[in-house]
Amino acid sequence: MDHTVLHDLPLFNGFSSDELKDVIKKASLFRVEKGAYFYHQEDPADRAFVLLKGRVKLSQLTPDGQKIILRIAAPVQVFAIVAVLPAKEYPVSAEAIEDCEALSWSQNELQIISTAYPIFTSNAMDLMARYLQDFQTLFLQLATERVEQRLARILLRLHDLIGLDTEDGIFLDMPLTRQELAEMCGTTLSTVSRLLSSWEKNAIVRSGRAKVFIKDILALKAIADY
Repeated sequence: MDHTVLHDLPLFNGFSSDELKDVIKKASLFRVEKGAYFYHQEDPADRAFVLLKGRVKLSQLTPDGQKIILRIAAPVQVFAIVAVLPAKEYPVSAEAIEDCEALSWSQNELQIISTAYPIFTSNAMDLMARYLQDFQTLFLQLATERVEQRLARILLRLHDLIGLDTEDGIFLDMPLTRQELAEMCGTTLSTVSRLLSSWEKNAIVRSGRAKVFIKDILALKAIADY
C-alpha cells in the first residue's frame, strides 16, 4: 500500500517516507460492512485505525442512556487512538455508516511503533488532547446553546466535511437521518423534525429519505450565530 496515505496525518508528523513504509508494514487491513461496528463503547481499546474508505459514526451513551454522536470520521482520518495507551477502554462506539476499509494496528504493534519512533507517542497524545478539547466544546454547546443553534452548527460542520455543490443546493454527501441529526445535537427526533420543517418552509434546507441539502447557507450561519 502507498505510504503517502499517512503522510499528512498529524499522528505521523515527523516521520520519513521509509518510516511510514515501516508503519504500514505493521498494519492490517480491516473491513467493516455498513451498519456493523468496529468496536463498542467500553470494549478493551486494543486497536487504532486510519480510515481509508467509507465513513464511521463515533457515538457515546450518556449515563442517562442518551446516545450522542460526537464525530463522523471520513477518509483519511484516525480514530480509536486511545489504544496507544495500555489498559484502556474505548470511550465511544464506532459504527460503519457505509462499507468501510481501514488500516489497523493492534495494541502490541502500536507499542512497537512507539518504541521505535518516540515522536509517535507525542503525536498520539497531542491528537487525543485535541479530540478531548473538541468533545468538551461539544458538551458545553449541548448544555448552553439553543437547539436550533446546535442543529445549525451541526449542519455547517457537515457542510465543511462532506458538502457537495449541486443544482439543488449543497448536498451533505452521506446518508443522514433525522434521528442521527437528533443524536448529533443532543435532542429529540420530534424537535429536529419540527426545526427542519420550519427551515424547509423558509427555503433554508431541504431534507428527505436520509438526505439533506443546504439551500441558504447565510441564513443557516445566522441561526448558528457564526
